[in-house]
Amino acid sequence: MILNGNKDCFKSILKGEYIDKSMLISYTNSCLYAPANKFICVSRPRGFGKTYVAHMLTAYYSKGCDSHDLFSNLAISKEESYEKYINKFNVITLDIQAMIALNQGVKGVVNFIQKTICKELADVFCDVPFSKDNLVEAIFNIYSKTGQRIIFIIDDYDFLFLKYADEKEEIFAYFNLLRGLFKGAIGDSAVALAYLTGVIPIGRYESQTSLNNFDLISMLNTYRLGKFVGFTGEEVATLCQNHDIDFEKAKCWFGGYHLDGHEVFNPRSIMTLMRTGIYQSQFNETDPSCLIKAKISLFTGLEEDLRSLANGNPLKGIDITRFNNGNSVFSNKDSVIVYLIHLGYLAYNLEQYEVFIPNEDCKRKIIKILED
Repeated sequence: MILNGNKDCFKSILKGEYIDKSMLISYTNSCLYAPANKFICVSRPRGFGKTYVAHMLTAYYSKGCDSHDLFSNLAISKEESYEKYINKFNVITLDIQAMIALNQGVKGVVNFIQKTICKELADVFCDVPFSKDNLVEAIFNIYSKTGQRIIFIIDDYDFLFLKYADEKEEIFAYFNLLRGLFKGAIGDSAVALAYLTGVIPIGRYESQTSLNNFDLISMLNTYRLGKFVGFTGEEVATLCQNHDIDFEKAKCWFGGYHLDGHEVFNPRSIMTLMRTGIYQSQFNETDPSCLIKAKISLFTGLEEDLRSLANGNPLKGIDITRFNNGNSVFSNKDSVIVYLIHLGYLAYNLEQYEVFIPNEDCKRKIIKILED
């Protein structure tokens, strides 16, 4: 179910060893309906809990369930806005990677997405007329007739850009759908909140107008939400104590990101360490970093910069605006460096304007890229 999903996914998450990040909801509650900040794109490296947050937000906002039992012992339940918004919205939750799988391929997936959601909307809003394959029209007509605004939660929003860069027709259709939903009068009036997650920030795709009304919360600018990007040092120290793991060694391997005064750790790597007790790099050959392997020889000085970073030397003078995040186009070596920051393989010190490798895990990934 895409419309008004239930709480099952978040319930399953809570059955494990859950680190309470529910206070992020206090922030999204403050963004509801606000034209200046209700459009949010959160980009984090893989393994940093983007999908967990999407499940949490769906469980909290969706009219399709009563999730008080899941949140009653979490920090958000003490907030003034908690009762005001819990389970009060029609929520459309999309996992782009899953939609491609359900469509049995990328061809026609944008049309498939629209038809699938419109069918579910028609079942709920049976008195509202709209085309069965035009999601923008459906959202506008529903708001015009009922006054109800929709919350959109889109996980892996950038999967098309990263995985199917050559499918330009489908990407154009997808980008046009996002613009239709979130840019202009329909987004301003009919959308209560849009929360997109991905690896890279949303931006311009070739000649397409960018979705410049989105707040781009990323590894370069966390909007003071650094403690929600990953696990903090305090949280990891408690986990290490509970599992008899050396905290300093865990920090050396999986920490090192300094965001808004917090040292931040890779959550997936930390939880894997807690289960196995083994310190090892989790490099994945399907990782988006594979996109840059063929680019290393194209840009003068890139290989030298990466080898210097791997030797522990910070890199200064990088233009962090250079990456064209709409379609992963690399125009020079700085754009590749910025891409690696978004992937989490490199980190950026906003005070010193320096790029560095945050930990041993990332160092080994960089070395492997160079070796390959």
